Amino acid sequence: MKIKKKTIIISVAAVAVIGAGIGVLGKNFRNSQVNVYPVTDLSQSIWQSGTSLDGTIASQVSQEVRLQENQIVSAVHVQEGQEVKKGDPLLTYDMTLINIDLETEKLSRQQLEIKKKGLEQELEKLKKDRAEALSWKGVFQVEFLGGSKGSYTAENLSGCEKPLDPLPDPEEPTDPEQPQDPEEPLDPEQPQDPEEPLDPEQPQDPEEPADPEQPQDPEEPADPEQPGESQDPERPQPSGVYKRLYKDITLDPEENTEEGVIRENALPFAGEGTAEDPYHFLCTKNVWIQGAFLNWAGGFDTEGAKSQPPVYCLLEVRGEDKQEGVLLAAMLLDGNTISEPVQPDTWFRTYLGNDQWEAVLPPEEEEIPQGEEWMDIPDDFIEVIPQDEIIQGYSKEELDKAVSEKEKEIKDTVLDMKEADLKIKKVEQQLQGEVVKSTLDGTVKKVGDPLKGEIDGEPFIVVESTAGAYIQGFMGEYQMNSVEPGQIVTGMGYESQMMFQAEITEISPYPQEGYNAGMQEQSYYPFTAVIQDGQGFKANEMVSMEMPSQDGEIAGIFVSREFIRSQNGEEFVYKEGENSKLVKQPVTTGRTFYGSTVEIKTGITMEDSLAFPYGKNVREGAKTRQASLEDLYSMY
Repeated sequence: MKIKKKTIIISVAAVAVIGAGIGVLGKNFRNSQVNVYPVTDLSQSIWQSGTSLDGTIASQVSQEVRLQENQIVSAVHVQEGQEVKKGDPLLTYDMTLINIDLETEKLSRQQLEIKKKGLEQELEKLKKDRAEALSWKGVFQVEFLGGSKGSYTAENLSGCEKPLDPLPDPEEPTDPEQPQDPEEPLDPEQPQDPEEPLDPEQPQDPEEPADPEQPQDPEEPADPEQPGESQDPERPQPSGVYKRLYKDITLDPEENTEEGVIRENALPFAGEGTAEDPYHFLCTKNVWIQGAFLNWAGGFDTEGAKSQPPVYCLLEVRGEDKQEGVLLAAMLLDGNTISEPVQPDTWFRTYLGNDQWEAVLPPEEEEIPQGEEWMDIPDDFIEVIPQDEIIQGYSKEELDKAVSEKEKEIKDTVLDMKEADLKIKKVEQQLQGEVVKSTLDGTVKKVGDPLKGEIDGEPFIVVESTAGAYIQGFMGEYQMNSVEPGQIVTGMGYESQMMFQAEITEISPYPQEGYNAGMQEQSYYPFTAVIQDGQGFKANEMVSMEMPSQDGEIAGIFVSREFIRSQNGEEFVYKEGENSKLVKQPVTTGRTFYGSTVEIKTGITMEDSLAFPYGKNVREGAKTRQASLEDLYSMY
């Protein structure tokens, strides 16, 4: 009985320990999750600003006309002491320069549009090439540890740790001229009939086997100096990447050979020398070409006589200086353009692989063959392959990088276009100000000299009011979209309690420095309004004016700035993505209200949920957990 009781006690303790462990694991799991909050909860309400204006009564106001920067006055229509009415012209600007500026800005905008279309076409091609690269399924020869071999597709090879059932070995293909008998399938474990060998290295005639250790028939030797004349896979192959393309090494003293230069007659690694399939030579950037090589390409022998048809040679720069490397640059040498032989021992300089905008180094800064004659290769001999035709040579990683860079170029161009639109709008506004008019009834107190312009920052023309009551105040830059000169407003004086109607007569195009009314992120502009019947108002009396009804909430998403991060000039948020995992989402922001509330124009919707973007667990791919604003507030 005691034993049973002890067993029960131990069991209960174990359950308690297990329960505690589960609780700890659950707590750790919850702590590893990142809370996300619905945008509908985070977005703040912003009500229409600009529905009211505040100002001060002034018994007398003045209009100050300042000359626009770099602008020419063509005519002054008033003189000192002259009485003017609201709307009378004061001066006229010469708009010749402004019109030129406008045409220049429009032309720049058009060029940006053309650039954007070109970049979009390049991006489309890059994405197409990347899609083709991703869909490509090659066959690879694989040798695993232990000596097991086999051929595998890229799809089957992915992630495999041991040999799969191999596909037919490409080293032992069947003879296409002797198809297999479907009734007698090949058994890889059974030796093949010696009369029908599958090994391409074994001749079809068993009575005359080719011994790889025996040289070819001396009556038909392979000529290493005439590469590509035969497509025999046994033909000599190049021993590396060529810094110089020799065709007669006897013309170059061995003691003058530069370090790293392969001193052998150049051999192609592929091709037949035709226009459709030129010889391919693996070269370094700015490869040097021996005159004897050019003579050979042009079909000339060592005596300078035409002895064979001209050939085409493709000089290539590839990644890691390997034949299978990514194609980076190429240049086509057309032997048909070499109509006369050149000096065999002269070296010809190329600019293979140089960026088209890269400054060409002067000869003394290049590795020029010492003690030898050299010259630039004639332009008629070569054709540089355009970069957009080499794009298919990129690796997947390079394509991904190229796509990202191209997308950034497009984004930067779009921003430049928006800036150009703002410049055009600004210049067009200057054109609308060709004639400056009086904004009040009054007397001209000052007129400057058009030849001298403004002096010491003083206004060029000053008009002082003579009748009515005037209101002066400031409006925010966002209110300027709904307020314009000539607009009628209704209001009331705080002290006199008198109702009135007033006309907005002037809004300064220049913000008032140092003035702030609670929203630091916007500027404030002075305005003037006139009350035609100004009797009964007190000087310096505060008034409030109501604009035509525009009440209502501003549509949009407005969140606290703390939810938006910036990196390398790009703003982004962390939002909940598919499978309840966190993703980094770029956003476009707009106006800022009350110092900390930011408008998000693009990137998220009201259906999304955002994470507070700081903390050790906040990263792409982190698991998310829906939370309430109470959870957010408990963080502080």
